[in-house]
Amino acid sequence: MKNRIWRTAAGAFAAIVALSATSCKENTIINSNLAPAVDNIKTFALDPNDISCLSKTVYDDSIVTSLNTSPVIAGLGTVNADPFFGVTNAGIYFNVIPPTSSYTFPVSRSSIDSVVLVLPYNFTWGDTNNTNRPQKFSVYRMTDTFSSTGYYYSFSRFGVDRSHLLGTVTTNINDLKNYVQLKDSSVTPHMRIKITDNDFIQKLMDSSSQYADYPTFLSWFKGLYVEPDTTSSATGTSLAYFELDGDSYYNTAGLLFYMQDSVVSQFGYNTTNCAHSTWVKRNYTGYPVAPYYSPSRTDDSIIMIQNEPGAAADIRITNIRHIDSVIGKSLINKAQILITKVDVGSSSIYTEPSRIRVTGIDDYGTYYFIADNYVGSSTSSTFIDGVAQSVTVGAFTVTQYSINFPRELQKALIQGRTNLHLLLNGTQTYPGAYRLIAGGKSNSNATYKLQINVIYSKID
Repeated sequence: MKNRIWRTAAGAFAAIVALSATSCKENTIINSNLAPAVDNIKTFALDPNDISCLSKTVYDDSIVTSLNTSPVIAGLGTVNADPFFGVTNAGIYFNVIPPTSSYTFPVSRSSIDSVVLVLPYNFTWGDTNNTNRPQKFSVYRMTDTFSSTGYYYSFSRFGVDRSHLLGTVTTNINDLKNYVQLKDSSVTPHMRIKITDNDFIQKLMDSSSQYADYPTFLSWFKGLYVEPDTTSSATGTSLAYFELDGDSYYNTAGLLFYMQDSVVSQFGYNTTNCAHSTWVKRNYTGYPVAPYYSPSRTDDSIIMIQNEPGAAADIRITNIRHIDSVIGKSLINKAQILITKVDVGSSSIYTEPSRIRVTGIDDYGTYYFIADNYVGSSTSSTFIDGVAQSVTVGAFTVTQYSINFPRELQKALIQGRTNLHLLLNGTQTYPGAYRLIAGGKSNSNATYKLQINVIYSKID
């Protein structure tokens, strides 16, 4: 757990410590887009040959998928046809609670026509043009307790009662974006799974002693798990994302109880009392990405990035002390990593992230916020950048990402470190989605080769 704590609130303290090393220069670090022009008198560009860098791909599964910050997004589905990255499965664990504590159903069991699980639709990633790949989803009751204040990761698993299948649905994910027609009106796009286990419905309605308060209810009814088809025969080519928290029947994840086509009760998700977690599993066996995870690799011509869990770009500047000897007493005005997308492996279908992010890794393998991601600043993410841009390089239009890290490089120089270790990931919003193949530092094609640009000013 040591290397994962930095992705949680506990990392804030470390960021404050990291910032203190460079705070005296806070007002002198310049936005990379406004860096002073190189005049070779006071301001210089560091020769790329003076930067020794290794770039490779590593597997990273440190993402917390249980944060209750609104909107609460959870992923579900199977991608079994990515020609480069292989198979991805995603499932959703989550709580639901009755409308109030000490709740009593307004009607009897005999009056309930049906119970439906509703998952409000948010987004689809993957092959959104393929209309002939339906996916099957199954609903089970959880047997393990989890907490709304707990931290759960993409690899976290919870017990479920597989002896009772509550309901299933087979649907085309690409159809979920359409409004749902109910009786004479259309409602917010969502997925519907009919609960067909009558014993389960009866227990929900008969167990009034479990409704005294929410903790009592959640101790008894621990939650639901919506599972994708993980068999080898699964044909899915996309992942669907759902927004769990809402304020009405059809934009809140939960169970709807119907009487004569009208909702008479809802057991829904809320961020105060309920927990959730998205489970994501990758299988790269036999696919082109697999060899790049070998621990024996140190530097590759291409690097990969996925939204976690999955591929991350491992960047190491290995000669910080040499750089210090070259530039002497200087102020780092600009330090920038440029990575450029390489179009291979159906990248027009399985698309790249709109943004990537950077994390530091210390000599003990612990993640930390880099100095440029300073605590308390609403502009730090804008400064670091990482947003995908369409740019022209020579005769080609390419997708490129810029990561700015002048404070972090300045800190490494001040501390006399030997190397600077950075990790580039996709965003945390949609776990399991997006993937990027980009040129590494050793790529022979100048259009795609990873670049590190440094501009510095001499201090008298």
